[in-house]
Amino acid sequence: MVHPGDNRNRMWECMPSNVQQNNFGVSCPAGLIFCNLTQEAQEAFEAIKTFERYQRGARLFTEGEAARRVFVLRDGRVRISVSSAKERRLVLCTLGPGEPIGLDATLAGVNYEVAAEVIEDCEGAFIRRKDLLQFLRSYPDACLQMLRLLSEHLHLAYDRMQEIALIRARRCGPF
Repeated sequence: MVHPGDNRNRMWECMPSNVQQNNFGVSCPAGLIFCNLTQEAQEAFEAIKTFERYQRGARLFTEGEAARRVFVLRDGRVRISVSSAKERRLVLCTLGPGEPIGLDATLAGVNYEVAAEVIEDCEGAFIRRKDLLQFLRSYPDACLQMLRLLSEHLHLAYDRMQEIALIRARRCGPF
């Protein structure tokens, strides 16, 4: 049994708190990538992860850098930000244990659109793009769960754009 807060050796598996049914009938907490995989798939996934320690202030990647791997923290926190034309930083969010970092760009094979900076010392796993793609080809259930997660990311982006548009509309007055 996995206990909340004890995800050190069971990263990306379901935890009993905050568990919901996703669209594919799999119980999985929001934000986590894989749950309820077969033993074979779990072992294959464990084999493609590499763990590293990062100190506060370290950059996992920078905006515009080629996206070659996905990061997932075991502990600690990472700040996700973008820079403006005037070189000002805009913090988009803070991510913590279990949340994928750089997933969208890595899967698409494009450059990272954001920067990721460690704001608390942390340990995390990274998965190289080619290994993740091969894993998803080999395990269709994992691929479906990945689609669910990417869909959630897309809907969150839509919600954020709507919020920004409404804030600007209030500042500028009626259209």
